[in-house]
Amino acid sequence: MSDKKRVLISLACGLILLYNIIEYKVEKVLTSKVAILDCVKVIEDKYMITGGLDSKTRIWNLETEKLISKFEIHSNHSTLMVTYKEFIFSFGSDNSLTKFNFKAKTIEKSLSFETPITSMKIIKTVDESMKLKLAVVTQASELTLYDLSLNLLK
Repeated sequence: MSDKKRVLISLACGLILLYNIIEYKVEKVLTSKVAILDCVKVIEDKYMITGGLDSKTRIWNLETEKLISKFEIHSNHSTLMVTYKEFIFSFGSDNSLTKFNFKAKTIEKSLSFETPITSMKIIKTVDESMKLKLAVVTQASELTLYDLSLNLLK
């Protein structure tokens, strides 16, 4: 997905394009070295976080293409990921939504769902007490808001 100026595009053939949305050009073509990727994110304009069909989430250096870290957030694969600062909010095929601190390599909180999540985004709101919220939509078409500590909002 994106940071401030670059997005990652994962292609079915195993290639990943690093595309600069300001200059309208492909900066780099990467070859997937791991399982089929379902989730790719750019962090701090220098790291790539990937999640795919295996249970591992990986952090790569975009410039050197070297693996920096590998860890398991779910018992199976990740299907959705959003990031904020050092946190990964990941939904997996185990029907759990997990907040993972990738710098400390710790799970901060995990929630179980009866139906799969089909979409999730961090949204900015006009609420002065809580500018950012995690919006989650389940397969049952239910929209739910959480704070960034994964506490349910009413």
